[in-house]
Amino acid sequence: EDSEMSETEEAFDEEEVVFESQRTTIRVAQCARRGIGYQLWPAARYLCEEIGAHWPSGARRVIELGAGVGLCGLFVKKALNVETCVLTDLAPVLETTRRSIAMNGDCCSAVALPWGRGEEGAAIRACGGRVDVVVAADVVYFPELHEP
Repeated sequence: EDSEMSETEEAFDEEEVVFESQRTTIRVAQCARRGIGYQLWPAARYLCEEIGAHWPSGARRVIELGAGVGLCGLFVKKALNVETCVLTDLAPVLETTRRSIAMNGDCCSAVALPWGRGEEGAAIRACGGRVDVVVAADVVYFPELHEP
């Protein structure tokens, strides 16, 4: 059992992402060999820069859809100091999301959210029953996940 744990631990890499404009550093866990939800994508970095420059005043409760490694949600929480930020993704990906959250002081929560199944309630409840902003980067990667 211990060898399985060390194998899992070794599978993840850590990366620090620095946002000079917000004086914020976010650490994320990733494991590219596991698939697309387990790695940091350029779109997430760009979205964080845009979010930092154009955040709506009064936005305090945030949900990130398809969080993967969690960069955008963690950025919103740490750089913009929102009240609540809930990171969502498919259940298998949340291991990576939760690792990233732990690396940043457990500042966010993570909830499984498969799209199109009417299961949004848990994520909304985790956000205090109200959502001000939904954040999403690269979430329609696979055509079968959305209809034309």
